[in-house]
Amino acid sequence: VGDILHYEIRVSNSGTANLSNVVVVDSLVTADCGDWVDGFIPPATTIVCRATIVVEERHISEELTNRATFSSNQIANLSAEVGTEVPLDALCQNNSVLFDDSVVLLGPSDVTVTAEAHVDPGTYSVRLMGVDRGHRAGHAVNQTEESFFVEFLDENGQIIATSGSSSDIPTAEQWKLSTVAGVVELDRTATSVRARHIGTANANSVSAVCVGFDSVENSG
Repeated sequence: VGDILHYEIRVSNSGTANLSNVVVVDSLVTADCGDWVDGFIPPATTIVCRATIVVEERHISEELTNRATFSSNQIANLSAEVGTEVPLDALCQNNSVLFDDSVVLLGPSDVTVTAEAHVDPGTYSVRLMGVDRGHRAGHAVNQTEESFFVEFLDENGQIIATSGSSSDIPTAEQWKLSTVAGVVELDRTATSVRARHIGTANANSVSAVCVGFDSVENSG
């Protein structure tokens, strides 16, 4: 989120006649075509229009599709379309640990997902991001306890600390980024982080996307 996508729209006249009253329309933003403002393209000439899009939360986990449309007095409407999917981890902090979010965590099961990490000893606040992979598949949206927590592990696989739980993913939403209650205190370096469902028997499934952590300065 906040990243800027830059792209160009190129319109070429490869024929032998002039094109007049040319109009170029971008479906997402107003493109900047520089000095070209008269709607006229002579033969063997290409105009270049440039545009930028700022990625917002509403674009996350969706395909961002742009359509450019061209028309002139000589040619009826022509269009070209291109799309790119904005990944869920675009919401994660720069120092986040990313999980394999295709792994589904289910309450009564022992399924976990572990990612390599390097977290120095210290005190940290934690943010967790989870996703309901079944949401777009048409599953019921009135679900509860789509929530997980993480365990910080040392090089021997021993648990150093356990975080609080993420917030439940709201009804009719696909993902949730939340700051968990409290902090985690690491007395030694964590070399991996393991995500677990909160574990109740009637819970709905959730996939862990990432865990972000920020150092908390000790006031004492």
